[in-house]
Amino acid sequence: MGIPIPNSKLGMWLFLGTEIMFFTAFIGSYIVLRLGSNGWPTRYEDTHINVLLGGINTFVLIVSSYCVVVAHEAMAQKNFSKARGYLWVTTLLAFVFLGIKGVEYKGKIDHDILPGRIPETSSQAMQKVSDQLEELVRERFHAYTHSGVITAERPGDLLGIAPLVQALQSAERPSSMTDAEFKGYQESAAA
Repeated sequence: MGIPIPNSKLGMWLFLGTEIMFFTAFIGSYIVLRLGSNGWPTRYEDTHINVLLGGINTFVLIVSSYCVVVAHEAMAQKNFSKARGYLWVTTLLAFVFLGIKGVEYKGKIDHDILPGRIPETSSQAMQKVSDQLEELVRERFHAYTHSGVITAERPGDLLGIAPLVQALQSAERPSSMTDAEFKGYQESAAA
């Protein structure tokens, strides 16, 4: 005779079962790797992943899927007003999902994590790191030279950057500086 359910419904349940097994394997692997690694980064600044927003988005997807199923069932029972209501809720949840994705992608764009911009070879990675380091050095140098330590009266101080930084960090006079120079640097830095 056969199973008392249509082939389409059986096929859908088999598909859902395989998807559950597939995602259970991925989520299980993630949990094992996450809990088994001491050096797993968790700060947003390091990972560029907002876990809370990702969790909310997952919940929004699950609820919207439920709403579609209820709308489908209502249409099968010819209750079109109920189906229309659940489809409107699904549409609203779709916009919520897209809004959260927009916030997540803005973080990626801000950190230059874009298709075609992610290095794929070691030379591309080194070039990107080199460019970022060069930009950082330029920013720090600009901030340092405009801090008031290097002035028109003391243009030679540009060559004394290393002793200055060392002196300001340690607050002890380096052997290469006189007491008067050291005092001048500290006064300039304090200003």
